[in-house]
Amino acid sequence: YRRYIYHVIRMIGGVNETLMNKGQENIPYKNLDQEAQKKALSFLNIHLWTTPSWLMQKALISKIKEEGGLIRIQNLQLSALNRILSVGNLNRILSSRTTLMGKGLYPDEILNQFFNQFFIQPRELDDSFKTLQIRFIERSLELSEDTGLNPRIKSSLEAIKKELHRIAKKKSKTGTKGDKNHYLYLKKLTAE
Repeated sequence: YRRYIYHVIRMIGGVNETLMNKGQENIPYKNLDQEAQKKALSFLNIHLWTTPSWLMQKALISKIKEEGGLIRIQNLQLSALNRILSVGNLNRILSSRTTLMGKGLYPDEILNQFFNQFFIQPRELDDSFKTLQIRFIERSLELSEDTGLNPRIKSSLEAIKKELHRIAKKKSKTGTKGDKNHYLYLKKLTAE
């Protein structure tokens, strides 16, 4: 499962390399097209960001692990998020999108896709998904402070942060006590 997830992650902001012989006419490096990258983001949304409960069957895990399996899923989600949203990766995506042939996604489009998947699209707020929302915000805040990140990407992060604060403020007033507490914490994280 992890191997498939990491394979899909490499497609986001990916560059295709065509091996050539000397004298052969072709362009060796091209951005992976937007549609393929959007499919990869959609795959992650369905198979990783949505809690893969099939990997956490209580009847099975109760027989083999005393601490359960939630932390393993959350660690895989965090690892995937950090790989995609690393300073080096985001800067590389911006550079290759701007300077290589082919129409790949801009880093802003990837960030906005995550924002939509984590906060706009309706979904069950289970423990794993709440943790994912918190980790996305924490990672966005870390990126905003990193001096190595291209300032063009930082402007998108600032806009996302303001929108997250607005959403968290609104959602902290409705729902269950647990959901309210969750959104109060998100509101605190995104406060100016």
